[in-house]
Amino acid sequence: MIAENSSVLGHVEPSYGGTGRRNGWTYRLAGSFPPAGPYKTREDAALQCALAWVRVATAPVRRALAGD
Repeated sequence: MIAENSSVLGHVEPSYGGTGRRNGWTYRLAGSFPPAGPYKTREDAALQCALAWVRVATAPVRRALAGD
């Protein structure tokens, strides 16, 4: 996923099992999020990536503690 200003929001990549065989697709949001999945199709992983980004982007802002 790429934003209007060309920044990468997330990407989809093949998922590999313990034997090195591809077992689906995963997505990873930009930043420190671990990959999620696997999903059966690349389109499913892309949809989940978009939904995850919307959840992050629309989450309420957390206030910092006064001592921080």
